[in-house]
Amino acid sequence: MKLVGPFLLFTAAMFGAVDGTVMNQTTNKPQPNATVTLLRIGQGMEQLGTVKADAQGHFSINQDLKPGSPHLLQAGYQGVTYSKMIPPGTPSTDLRLFVFEASANKGGAKVIQDMVLLEPGPNETGVSEVVVFHNDGKTTYFDPKGSFRFYLPAAAGGRVNVEVTGPGGMPIARTAEKTDTPNVYAVNYPVKPGETHFDLAYAMPAGSPGVLEGKLMNGGGPLRIVVPKGVTLAGGNLKNLGTEPRTQASIYEVQGDEYKVEFTGTGSLRPPAEAAGRAPSQGDQPEIEARKPRIYDRLYPMLGLVGMILFCGFFLLYRKTV
Repeated sequence: MKLVGPFLLFTAAMFGAVDGTVMNQTTNKPQPNATVTLLRIGQGMEQLGTVKADAQGHFSINQDLKPGSPHLLQAGYQGVTYSKMIPPGTPSTDLRLFVFEASANKGGAKVIQDMVLLEPGPNETGVSEVVVFHNDGKTTYFDPKGSFRFYLPAAAGGRVNVEVTGPGGMPIARTAEKTDTPNVYAVNYPVKPGETHFDLAYAMPAGSPGVLEGKLMNGGGPLRIVVPKGVTLAGGNLKNLGTEPRTQASIYEVQGDEYKVEFTGTGSLRPPAEAAGRAPSQGDQPEIEARKPRIYDRLYPMLGLVGMILFCGFFLLYRKTV
């Protein structure tokens, strides 16, 4: 009988109700009336049930968890969704789902890094920008008009891809909306406590010399521009921090809140084989205007490069100041 009890508890956790408490980490109290949703993760997201937390923040969803499948709990509070993964085999009772108060004021949210990677090519100029917010406060920064704003050069023709990665989350695509200010776009996404990455990718017509312009829209910084070997930048408010040893990419820091720089030459931050492009395969169709900029397809390998360049950039800056 001593073996039966634990087995029954495990079985109940796997096939019984999913229950727990929604906790507000801003107030350090249980949060009533939060909307809690249970989803099964497979080929997509299958919604299994939705309930409201009671006056003590407690919730219970009478659904079995499919063995071997991960599940996701989501709590909706003040227009923001907070998530908690339930991996396969994890007990699904007495869970804690955390939320925060939301505010249109930035509070502890600030930009700690803004980096632009520029790749002028023979057919187009690819640009990606990585903006990192760090929120060390106890509230979620959420402006319904757009918590994140960015400047998109007119040469991009209004076409840009945006992905956002919240604290502990996966990258998700978001839509950029035009604002009343020319060339300024907004993304309606909450900046929760922790680190949030906004990744932009767009393309401009090829040209050498060419012009890249931008603005710091969210405060913080610094803003750095990285170009591959063979590409040079010129501008009155640029500070050359040196080169990254492995790729020989040059790193520049923008002095001020906006920039307009001229670039010459072509180059790529990708491996040579990838930069050369793939061979056409049977059934290939001509690319259409609505396609994503090609730089978007290589965004993640480039983000790995960003981390390395950041480290070297900080080292180079430190070396110049001591």
